[in-house]
Amino acid sequence: MGVPPKEVLIQERDSLSNSELAEKYNISSGYVSNLVVRYNIRKTPVWLENIPPKEEFKKDLCIMRNKEIAKKYDCTIGWISKWVKYYKLQYISRRRTPIPSKEQIKKDLAMLTNFEMTKKYNVSITTISRWIRIYNLSGYRYYIVRH
Repeated sequence: MGVPPKEVLIQERDSLSNSELAEKYNISSGYVSNLVVRYNIRKTPVWLENIPPKEEFKKDLCIMRNKEIAKKYDCTIGWISKWVKYYKLQYISRRRTPIPSKEQIKKDLAMLTNFEMTKKYNVSITTISRWIRIYNLSGYRYYIVRH
């Protein structure tokens, strides 16, 4: 068949490996590799193809463990770490307490101090502060009390 044109190689590169392209065009896989380098063709990483929207993923990170997120999106746990880096999110390793709704946080902020909220939800003051940041409630009146 001969050497594929650049445009054809770009289209087929995402769906076929170098070996498959070499077999299809009856050329060596080394030559295909050279063409890929010469044409600067990059394959879309698999983990990037099915990436969830940033806001949805950000909320999932706050309420779910990596294993649960991986099951939800039918991916590996390694992809979760790559998505965190891709979106430049702060990685939170363990979440045992589900995040309350935005309305509930607003009510609590109006009636309780952050310290009282830590007792109510059995979480750290850092977690309360994180919930406030997630819901963009930093303008609400609240108090950080440390004991």
